[in-house]
Amino acid sequence: MESRDDLNSILPYLPLLIRSSSLYWPPRVVEALKAMSEGPSHSRVDSGEVLWQAISDMRRSLSLSARLLSPSAPQGYAVLFDELIHGRDSKRWFDEIIPALARLLLQLPSLLEMHFHKADGVVGGVKTGLRLLEPQQAGVVFLSQELIGALLACAFFCLFPVSNRGAKDLPVINFDNLFASLYESYSESHESKIRCIMHYFERVCSCMPTGTVSFERKILPAEYHNSSTTAPDADFWSKSDISLCAFKVRSSGLIEDQSDDALEVDFANKYLGGGSLNRGCVQEEIRFMINPELIAGMLFLPRMDDNEAIEIVGAERFSCYTGLIVLWTSKLVDMSVFIALLSAVGAIEDQPGEALEVDFADEYIGGLTLSYDTLQEEIRFVINPELIAGMIFLPRMDVNEAIEIVGVERFSRYTGYGPSFQYAGDYTDEKDFDAFKRRKTRVIAIDALPNPGSTQYKPERLLREINKAFSGYLHQCKHQAGPPPSSAVESSKRWCMDDHEEKIGVATGNWGCGVFGGDPEVKIMLQWLAISQSGRPFMSYYTFGLQALQNVNQVIERIGLQEMKVGELWSKLVEYSAERLSRSTRLGFFSWFTSSLSATN
Repeated sequence: MESRDDLNSILPYLPLLIRSSSLYWPPRVVEALKAMSEGPSHSRVDSGEVLWQAISDMRRSLSLSARLLSPSAPQGYAVLFDELIHGRDSKRWFDEIIPALARLLLQLPSLLEMHFHKADGVVGGVKTGLRLLEPQQAGVVFLSQELIGALLACAFFCLFPVSNRGAKDLPVINFDNLFASLYESYSESHESKIRCIMHYFERVCSCMPTGTVSFERKILPAEYHNSSTTAPDADFWSKSDISLCAFKVRSSGLIEDQSDDALEVDFANKYLGGGSLNRGCVQEEIRFMINPELIAGMLFLPRMDDNEAIEIVGAERFSCYTGLIVLWTSKLVDMSVFIALLSAVGAIEDQPGEALEVDFADEYIGGLTLSYDTLQEEIRFVINPELIAGMIFLPRMDVNEAIEIVGVERFSRYTGYGPSFQYAGDYTDEKDFDAFKRRKTRVIAIDALPNPGSTQYKPERLLREINKAFSGYLHQCKHQAGPPPSSAVESSKRWCMDDHEEKIGVATGNWGCGVFGGDPEVKIMLQWLAISQSGRPFMSYYTFGLQALQNVNQVIERIGLQEMKVGELWSKLVEYSAERLSRSTRLGFFSWFTSSLSATN
């Protein structure tokens, strides 16, 4: 075991010790966990206050400083378990759930040893073991749902070392900030985030799922840029003669509810998960709560660079919610190439088919999931809590990177968004499994520029956004030419086994807009160009009822009638952006584009 590079890369970020090729807990931690596993009559853990005392004792046994955790965490655990949870629910947690989580943690050393024993045989010749997937190093990690459950239990008990995570650009992973926010700035939406994760633990403690989740760091292949850059330049985009893909517009609804075979976009922070484990509660954070297995990626995925994305496949959904208020609808536009489909309700995560679902991500995967936010990424991480596991080992994304997570299950229902987010009960994930026992849920995390203002119209900013989207949407096995660099071999070999990848589209929405302040009319076109260039068959776009996009169908129809290619539409965007920068126009892109065609004709 000591000779494994993957284990050695992740071991400093785990609370376990190694001796004679075996992983183990220190004896005092084993003693504490065994006492908790037998219930409050043995452990005396029967309140939030006493639970935190037990957590602190275990951290001291691991030589972990309490000063590195939120000072309000003790009060946060007490608020939840001693004030917000009452009667039978509280008794069930201390009599059943806490003991079950303790038993799961006792199994963590053996679960990890079994994981590393099997890791080299998941996909022949491909490394899939748990390790840091560092920036500019493409690779994939396969984790069983049981191991993810144990890792998330470790985060619940705040047992991960944190002093060395910042040096590797890793996001927060322990739940101390998540609970501290209950005490520091209580909100119903934040309580609902925690209830999504609690529901996940209740589900896995009663019946442990047996599937697999994969976390992949994706980097744009070298063929798309020269040796002095990490991403395609303006010349690449302006000369592209690729046809634009089919365009499905959904005037309201949720990415996670989409019914097509598509990647589902996580409107990510450059740190995977964003504010999922803090106060965040927008698109990424919500997704991480209803699919909490996504949080696991925050353990080992550092910050993304501009040419990177993260793809997660197989995270199960455990929670439900209803979408945003419908602000507008429009009619069906049926064309031979461009398709606009409008639905009354839905969400990216609610689509029933297999699709690449976009996480509007932070550069740190998961964003503020473990803090106070309840936006797109944070919501996705709480309803798919297995996503949180990625926060353990996925450092910050670079500019040419994305993160793909496959197989996370959804466990929870919810209503609302942001401050109105609420936990709404159990969700049974009925998506099928693939050959690797991953649920057919594909979450792609790409981070947009935050608060770009008028600078978003600068050529270098347009390139940054289109290349970031391209890094996430590109099917790298299909497009890599010649022998790829060794760091990309893992991804290439693996995806060659997905013989139906060319049928997988993209389910996305207002990436980089909303609280990020991007221009939705420009962003929707940039995503369309990136998806088309990547060879995906369609873009299923959820407008979330945004008024600024109510004329998108007419613009799609005009573009279709012009039979424009990727390069032509890119050039139009560049021309428009130059006029916005020079203040020679104040029109939105849709109005400007329509008037420019009229002037030409």
